[in-house]
Amino acid sequence: RIALRRKIRFSGRDGGRDEMRFKFKDEALQSLCSSQKELRKKFGLETSLTVQKRLLWLQAAPSLADITENLPISRRIEDRGPPPIYSICARDAGRIIFEGMGTNVTCDSDLSAIDEIMIIAFGEGS
Repeated sequence: RIALRRKIRFSGRDGGRDEMRFKFKDEALQSLCSSQKELRKKFGLETSLTVQKRLLWLQAAPSLADITENLPISRRIEDRGPPPIYSICARDAGRIIFEGMGTNVTCDSDLSAIDEIMIIAFGEGS
């Protein structure tokens, strides 16, 4: 059994550390991410732990450029937008779909300048 001990923060930066900031499409999505119980109810134990781990990966990255296009994370563009829609781990139920936040963000934007994302959906069929 895996226990995630690091708390996922959804707003702002903490003590000047370089971490990705999150926003959510709506309150229901934020509530889902904030509750292990709700994630387990929606996705089951294994996938809910996967989603939490991937949220931690996203949070730990200083910018979108630090999210690799290679395995195990596999960042990719889902829709060129604007704004562009990205996903990580697109081939399984733990997929996270998000858009880069910022002024005039396009698919040609410097990904190292994008340090805030809006999570818009989870899951394989999102």
